[in-house]
Amino acid sequence: MATTSISDVELGDYHPKHYHVLAQLMSKETNLAIFRRFEDLNYIRLMGLQAEIMEAKVAFEDRCKKDLVHNPSFSKSFRELYLSRKSSAKPPPSSNHLTSGSKCQCHCRGQGEKDGQPEQTTLWQWSQLEILEHINRKLSQYMSQVRSIRPPEKSQLEVLKNWLNRDDGGSGFLEGSEVLIWAQDDIGEYACLATGTETDIFTAWIRRIIVAMFSCFCRGKKGKGVIEESSGMRRYDDDSVNVASNIISLVIASTLPILTIFVLNSRSTTTDRLLFTILFTALFAGALGFFSSAKRVEIFAATATFAAVEVVFIGTALGANNDK
Repeated sequence: MATTSISDVELGDYHPKHYHVLAQLMSKETNLAIFRRFEDLNYIRLMGLQAEIMEAKVAFEDRCKKDLVHNPSFSKSFRELYLSRKSSAKPPPSSNHLTSGSKCQCHCRGQGEKDGQPEQTTLWQWSQLEILEHINRKLSQYMSQVRSIRPPEKSQLEVLKNWLNRDDGGSGFLEGSEVLIWAQDDIGEYACLATGTETDIFTAWIRRIIVAMFSCFCRGKKGKGVIEESSGMRRYDDDSVNVASNIISLVIASTLPILTIFVLNSRSTTTDRLLFTILFTALFAGALGFFSSAKRVEIFAATATFAAVEVVFIGTALGANNDK
């Protein structure tokens, strides 16, 4: 066989083409290194892992319930649980030889041996330790994708649940253990892959009002905002909704001091004005703390500024009274 040495290769004659040229272009200008995200395929993969983990969770809980009778030491000693592997003659099953479901249908004992292939078992036939190791493998893949991701807003979870159960939406297509995936109401049990936005109570309340108004106005209309034809579900641009909610918030914030001065001006005595000053200042600080995500130092600074406006007005009113 003829061999080619490095000295026989004329590197100067090599002219890259096609993908090789494109790779060189991207290496020189990284702003052109643009790739597909394949988000829909990634979400399908995550949903598949989620369904596998949920099935394994239900099977694990069922096996734990049975082991409370047959192997009660497993629930109080992980040492006993892991030592149980040595007493088992068969090796831990592989995920490649897994069939889910509570009943073994076509993968019965002996079929795999007859075909010369490894025997396939169901998840529900595994021991507690085998199911736990299977969960560990699947959970590692799953958590590498969803760890450190923010939870969804409660309204977002409600929209998803509503679509899953609507006749013109998902029509309740989930079956078996997968029904439990979105059954919890606690948003801390979920992760939302969308980029987070400001979610303080006041902003979220304003956003819900704006989206409800948009929904009434755009109901039945078709356009690029429709993301699911059968249910007519629409997506509203986050930037537009944020601009509208910020405008409303700023209008309310700018009119509040004027309304306070108007009330103070209607009081005839200094004592009444001071009492209303205390009341409005406390309400202002409480509203900032409850409805916004401001830090304590920011709330303190804003409250002090608000109180200073009230004090200036009271001082001006006292000076006018003395002049009379």
